[in-house]
Amino acid sequence: MHLSIDDKMIKSTRDKVNGGNTPYIVSAFLSDIDLSIGQLKVDDKSNEIATILELIKLIDIKDKVITIDAIGTKKDICNLVTSKEKKEHFVLKAKDNPKNLKDDIKTYFDLGLKDDSLDIVIGETNWEKDQGILEKRKYFNIKRPKSL
Repeated sequence: MHLSIDDKMIKSTRDKVNGGNTPYIVSAFLSDIDLSIGQLKVDDKSNEIATILELIKLIDIKDKVITIDAIGTKKDICNLVTSKEKKEHFVLKAKDNPKNLKDDIKTYFDLGLKDDSLDIVIGETNWEKDQGILEKRKYFNIKRPKSL
């Protein structure tokens, strides 16, 4: 089952009641059955990382494929989602920020693909159009590295 975790700004709520602040929420959504299973408001004095961690602790993530945008690459989120006692899968989206993470991931795959020392499954390469941009993507699937 696919569990998508995402933060969203609540549009049209920036007004005098909220002191001009735009509230944000973090949602957990089961895509397979189109059901939101949790939402938490991001505290005004906090950030979405703390709220994502709180939401993950509240829901059952066992046997789920979890997707989070690039904020999911934060160490605390990765450690919580990929704990050894759980049986979930985590789709890690790495962008150019933080650059060293993307470089480390590229090096890990380059070395593993070169000497065939990693258990890597290469997914189909697809052309996808996202926000008006046509992109070619390659998907890789690995088991949890022994170093984690």
